[in-house]
Amino acid sequence: MKNTFLSRILPLLTLLLLLLPALNAQSNREEYELLKSFALPKAAIPASDITQLDGVWLKDGKAFTGIAFNRFENGQLSRVFSLLRGLQNGPMYLWYPDGAPQMSANYRQGRLDGRFLGWYHHGAIIYDMVINASGYAGDYIERDGGGDADDIFEREGDTADSRGD
Repeated sequence: MKNTFLSRILPLLTLLLLLLPALNAQSNREEYELLKSFALPKAAIPASDITQLDGVWLKDGKAFTGIAFNRFENGQLSRVFSLLRGLQNGPMYLWYPDGAPQMSANYRQGRLDGRFLGWYHHGAIIYDMVINASGYAGDYIERDGGGDADDIFEREGDTADSRGD
């Protein structure tokens, strides 16, 4: 009886193990597709309108809050980044010159923090990891088909007060 049960369940377990990477790849593909059709917000400004001084981005001498972007010579977006009080805070996206997504990263108070996802030019994943204040925190793994890195990885030494929550 044991042998019959194992012979029935083993193919199902094998199939499940083979499908797990594909399910994660699907969510990565969705983000890739979203970046392919990214629409620059109207309030975004060219990065040439701001300057960086001692690691702080300034506009008209004041720490800038908003979204900035760079373009390739052909007009395609090359980079979009979010700033809060002069420091990178939020998503940053990079593209290849033909508009194919290259990278998606998240910043908090000027430092990489959260999911860090990169693609080859043809769209295959180069890396999908999480970085926190201590550095590399591990590979990105979704639970229950959703959520984000903040739900999965705990930041060492981080408190609600120090994050400004």
